[in-house]
Amino acid sequence: MNSEPRRTLATFRTGTLICLVIACVSAAAMPTTAWASPGPDVGIYVTEVGYNPNSCQARLIIAQVTPEQLALISQLTGSTGTSNASTEILADPPENNPSIAPLTRGTPYSKTLKTMIKDPIGLVTTSTATSLTWSATGTSVQSYGVTHSYTWLTQTGWNRYSSSQSSGVIGNWNAVYGDTVASYWNNAFCGLLAGVDQPTTWGGHYQTRVEGRPGGGWAWSYNMYKSGGCSGMLHYDYSFS
Repeated sequence: MNSEPRRTLATFRTGTLICLVIACVSAAAMPTTAWASPGPDVGIYVTEVGYNPNSCQARLIIAQVTPEQLALISQLTGSTGTSNASTEILADPPENNPSIAPLTRGTPYSKTLKTMIKDPIGLVTTSTATSLTWSATGTSVQSYGVTHSYTWLTQTGWNRYSSSQSSGVIGNWNAVYGDTVASYWNNAFCGLLAGVDQPTTWGGHYQTRVEGRPGGGWAWSYNMYKSGGCSGMLHYDYSFS
């Protein structure tokens, strides 16, 4: 499976709408990561609007959005998938910090990262999502739970090849995390577009990771790839809210 080089985005601003050109990096490079302190209830939506395989450059539009705006974008762009998509949702057992008394009341927080690969008409062909909920005092995480979601568009021939999920505690309950990983394949996608037999198309989500920290701080990171027949017709989207 010869995938295109993975790409990373290192520049990020909150409260703005910006368009960036990013270059390919080696497969060993760090995935895209953004950090933030507690703040207003806002989310992030990013879509790839252009890719030049010769120069290995992609153009992304990044917007900071409210939950209501993100829901509207999902409706308009098909980010919610279709009724013909297969879906699997797995929940890890919740875990509590044994050093904090059960009756101690921490502040609840919740964040979700969703990564998507879309076809030329905007349908979500494959996706992974990690939803992390955690309760924390100002100095330590008290408890957490993680839900992992996978979808693939069976109507146009997509199948899931592999998947895995993980979650856990970082340090002495200094942070908690959840991560969702999957790869997908399609023997029919390129034929539907070109009308002739073409190599298998692959799409993958190497990382869909969310971290939660005391005081409500959070971090997210993702890594995606596409390869094979007509993979240049696919593009990446992701949202964080």
